[in-house]
Amino acid sequence: MSIRPLSIGRRTRRSGFTLLEVVVYLGIVVLVTVPATTIAWVFIHDAVAQERVAEVDAVGAFALTALQRHLRSAQVLDTVTVYDVHPGTLAFTRGDGMRIVLDTAQRDVPFGGQTVTVRKLRVQEGSGPALDLTSDAVDVTQFIVRNRTTAGMTSIEVTLGLAAVNPGDDTRYGAQRTWTTAATFRR
Repeated sequence: MSIRPLSIGRRTRRSGFTLLEVVVYLGIVVLVTVPATTIAWVFIHDAVAQERVAEVDAVGAFALTALQRHLRSAQVLDTVTVYDVHPGTLAFTRGDGMRIVLDTAQRDVPFGGQTVTVRKLRVQEGSGPALDLTSDAVDVTQFIVRNRTTAGMTSIEVTLGLAAVNPGDDTRYGAQRTWTTAATFRR
């Protein structure tokens, strides 16, 4: 059996981190993650805002294309057309006798976990059902028909305003746009 000499005043080396090393490490981690998280949130918010703008632009382009397609075939402006107010109504008869009505209707739609009321642009061909031209994520803020008839030429101007549905009224997510188009009816 061997006897070990007693060591007095000598420290034995232990593996692991000291409290100071842990505190420094945590400080460095916080200094890196806080700005990185902030930058990530900015990118996420910007992406959502851009998504809203793109939605308004795409729905507006679709609605205007449909409106212009219908107006190209218009022959006679109908007397039920409502001028100079929002929401307006545009009604006309095509060359083949089909009556076309463009108007708006309010609908309750689910959005972001809640129900919101949106105004949708719609078109009705003949006695068929009215079909929505705008999505549930976009609200029609303006649909104004103006009579621009002069010197026997039946002309109208249509203003269409759209806004992204934004139940919280968060300015970062607000997107809106207004278009104006005109048409002259052929005889």
